[in-house]
Amino acid sequence: MITSDGAGGAIVCWADGRDGGADLYAQRITSAGLTLWTADGVAVCTAPGFRFDMETVSDGVGGAIGVWIDERAGAEADDIYAQRVSANGIVLWAADGVPICAVPGEQHGPVIMGDGEGGAIIAWGDGRNGTSSTDIYAQRVDASGGPVWDAGGIALCASPSWQTEPAIASDGIGGAIVVWEDGRAGYEDADLYAQRINGLGEALWVPNGVPVCEHRTSQSATSMVPDGSGGAIMAWVDYFGIQWEQSNLYVQHIGAGGEILWDERGVGLSVTVFQDPNDVVLTPDGAGGAIAAWRGSSGSSTGTDIYAQRIDPMGNTLWTTNGVSLCDEPGEQHHPAIAFDGAGGAIVAWRDDAPGLNNADIRAGRIDPLGVVLWGNQGAPVSTAVNDQLFPAIVSDGGGGVVVTWTDGRNKAVSGYDVYAQRIGPEGMVPTAVGRQSQTPGLVVSPNVPNPFTTSTSVDLHLDDESVVEIRVYDVRGRLVRRAPHGTLHAGSHRLQFDGRDDAGEFLPSGVYFFRVTANGNSTARKIVIAR
Repeated sequence: MITSDGAGGAIVCWADGRDGGADLYAQRITSAGLTLWTADGVAVCTAPGFRFDMETVSDGVGGAIGVWIDERAGAEADDIYAQRVSANGIVLWAADGVPICAVPGEQHGPVIMGDGEGGAIIAWGDGRNGTSSTDIYAQRVDASGGPVWDAGGIALCASPSWQTEPAIASDGIGGAIVVWEDGRAGYEDADLYAQRINGLGEALWVPNGVPVCEHRTSQSATSMVPDGSGGAIMAWVDYFGIQWEQSNLYVQHIGAGGEILWDERGVGLSVTVFQDPNDVVLTPDGAGGAIAAWRGSSGSSTGTDIYAQRIDPMGNTLWTTNGVSLCDEPGEQHHPAIAFDGAGGAIVAWRDDAPGLNNADIRAGRIDPLGVVLWGNQGAPVSTAVNDQLFPAIVSDGGGGVVVTWTDGRNKAVSGYDVYAQRIGPEGMVPTAVGRQSQTPGLVVSPNVPNPFTTSTSVDLHLDDESVVEIRVYDVRGRLVRRAPHGTLHAGSHRLQFDGRDDAGEFLPSGVYFFRVTANGNSTARKIVIAR
């Protein structure tokens, strides 16, 4: 797993079998690709027994908090443990982690979010009440590793039957929203329920959660992101047909008060033949909506591809029906991971299995706020080393690019599978050092300054060659509000101004817009904010 270090680099955590078991290690890597901590990683947990399902989050001050399932008490006693590692690679809590939940019964599927005070809120599925009933519990842990709420956690849902597969998102004021799959309507009619909990551990919505989707099919919860207003946007796969062989992808917006804001069944993003619930990811779009990416199939014989769709705060899909294809090459593309690009679009990394080849690579694609794929229909290569590269994870580098990490088999004949990472810039190229790229792209566009702005803002750009330059400005719905041709500009650096007006010369209202610069076939978008 990977999380940002807040300085353009990342902290990577992984399960490690170097001592014959399944221990946990972590490493911090700078934006220039330098490892900062102990060679081969800092030991997070090396207690006897196995551990798995690790999730990580930033602690807000350059370090990270990780949570995992731990079998130190026995293979039939899966408990929840957590550990914090500082920005300097120092393990801050008790050796081998602090117990979040170690009550009888099995706990599973932990998810985590930072609480904004150096601690975290963690939710999980819990079997303490018997094997025929699993519930949803949560716990808050403070910056020193101490539990804030009741020992063993508090119940978010203890309804009869089973609840499982939670996802979590911050409510922006120290609390959390948790959504889960819920079987109270029957084994083959899994629904989605959600609960909001504040920083004191008080449930804010109805007991056992509010229904998110109760349609007469089976829903499989996948991913959720905050909406920036105390609510959240969530995605799931909805199964139907004989033996549930068909599946559609839906999203829903739940408000701060637990109100369902879009169609009661959800908004459909894709009705292709296949979506894997484990291969659907979301990121906020920076304007109150979200961008989804998923593995899907049109039913052809070319395999599965990577698609994406943007949805605005009102529930309108903004891109091509059924999603824009980020990669439509033959073979299998799967395990997408997504990060916001800081400019209204997203960067997605995935595992790419070309047909006829006995190895998997890691590739990435970027899509702009208007749904334009910027790095081609194959994506940019992140790693094409020999043997398999698997399970990509991704985080923003804070500068329009991302850091990607993965499990790598290039040395598996000698050392087994290792962990590698790579940084890729906003133009789809691998930087060789901080602020530099391996080659100069045809068009480099800086963020606009100031941003937000009241009356005008400027943007610097660099052209490799003499180019015809045009600026277009779009609102969050993707509607063109200003077109500004700048004619032919010479190679070199230029500063362009935008006065915040539409094509009719009227001042645009306050809000989020997208500023797109095009030069000789190259295009780059930036998010701008007008604050009048």
